[in-house]
Amino acid sequence: MTAMKQSSAAPDNDQARYALWRHGADLLAKLRATEALDLLIANLTLTDGFSISLSHYPATVAVTSIGQSAIPKLQLVLGKNANPHMRKFAVFCIASIGGARAKGVLTNALPNETDRCVRRFIAVSLEMFSNKVKPNQIPPDDGKWFSAFYCLAE
Repeated sequence: MTAMKQSSAAPDNDQARYALWRHGADLLAKLRATEALDLLIANLTLTDGFSISLSHYPATVAVTSIGQSAIPKLQLVLGKNANPHMRKFAVFCIASIGGARAKGVLTNALPNETDRCVRRFIAVSLEMFSNKVKPNQIPPDDGKWFSAFYCLAE
């Protein structure tokens, strides 16, 4: 975690930094290291810069893997972070984790969200939670949800 924290200041396209984060975040996720949540959440948008695939965002993958215990800290990002990009990634993690608690957080955040893309992403996430097969979960391979994340369609 110390090495990951020190590398946070490196440029986004630094491959050594990305490799450290990819492996470090994977290990922290496997350990369900809740003590690393602040560090991981602060770096949700860290990527290698080569792909828009969300698998190239190691902190986002790790936070989602840690699961329900991350929701309170993600809720803080969603409610207080001035950067809409960070809020969008917080919504992604919350919705990916799913469950009744996630639904409640997103429902409460929707009326206060000021960014149109983040607002739409929250609304689509809540719509996806209404599926009958897996309630309060994002159905697998849902193009509408990913389109809303990338703010592609209204």
